[in-house]
Amino acid sequence: MKKTILALASLAFLALVIVSCKKSDAVPKDPTPTVSNLSGSYTIAKITLKNNTTGQETEQIYPDCKKDDQLNFNPDMSFNYVDAGLVCQSPGYWSGVWSLPSSTTLDIDGASSTIIKFNGTNLNLSDEYDADNTLITYLVRK
Repeated sequence: MKKTILALASLAFLALVIVSCKKSDAVPKDPTPTVSNLSGSYTIAKITLKNNTTGQETEQIYPDCKKDDQLNFNPDMSFNYVDAGLVCQSPGYWSGVWSLPSSTTLDIDGASSTIIKFNGTNLNLSDEYDADNTLITYLVRK
């Protein structure tokens, strides 16, 4: 009888270990953009022009002095752009306001961008450039 109880207890313990050690198959979900988790400093990693007719994408040439600039989304809904690091000949500084009308729309000084993806660090935005093209900007949190 003792052997049976010990065997059942061992089996139960083994089953518990196997179940508790099983890896989750769930893929972590990207956070929903909020004022709180979007607030921070970003740099521009890449700007791409996509032809909506052909689907062809072209990376825009961006001067080195612009690649280290900071876009700051402040928690009080103010916004500022700082020509940080390598300063351009005509440095660009501006400020204004930003808003998040929905989890897929980011407004910067009244100009709307579509949030393509936000994973808590990288923010991908899309703007309609003209009837045939979309400007896609990839931002990386500093």
